Amino acid sequence: MPLKVAIIIPTINRSAFILRQIEYFILTDSQHSMYIGDSSSESERTKLKEEIAKLENKFDINYFEYPNLNGQDVIKKLMRKIKEDYCIYMGDDDF
Repeated sequence: MPLKVAIIIPTINRSAFILRQIEYFILTDSQHSMYIGDSSSESERTKLKEEIAKLENKFDINYFEYPNLNGQDVIKKLMRKIKEDYCIYMGDDDF
């Protein structure tokens, strides 16, 4: 069984970046899981949730809304939700 890693991404108003990341992991047939903690504005959260709903059957996406939380607090909350033995952090502004 291949090693499965949780990918933790806190985000704020970067839905296009998150969608590009999801599409990349789908194209590469990644077996890892993505945990998204979204502190975006309501309109950005709505847009991202709608797009994730279209893709979630193609990739293991775990989406959580955390309005008004900073990145560090979102990371702490996401770490409590992961099921995998290992995780990595990816910032929404990292390339």
